[in-house]
Amino acid sequence: MDANDQAMEALSFNELSALSAMLQFYERHLWNRMLPSAKRSRLSLEVLLLIVKLSLLPEGFIATLQAEDIDYINDALSVFTSQVTMKLPPSEGQTSVLQSCHLLQVLFAALAQKPGQEEKGE
Repeated sequence: MDANDQAMEALSFNELSALSAMLQFYERHLWNRMLPSAKRSRLSLEVLLLIVKLSLLPEGFIATLQAEDIDYINDALSVFTSQVTMKLPPSEGQTSVLQSCHLLQVLFAALAQKPGQEEKGE
């Protein structure tokens, strides 16, 4: 069992739900930030596909995420946490949520750096 398998096996149903919510936020963020284009539509659909993919995972299922999926998750976590920090006043509940998001960021950053995962074009 490799690091990706162990990490995904460790994700709870609640963590997968939280990732889905952050991906929905990220999809709206992309939609609002980009000019109408085929690229914007493609990116939006790719993120929505990932949300469905995460939603269809049975609890405890070891997912095989593509490198692009992990990149979207990392981007979504980064955008969500930065927007919460910038736009909402600090609170105890917010701090707790941001700490949980940080743990997910560490996990998915490690998955993005997974040995043996080669870059395209090499």
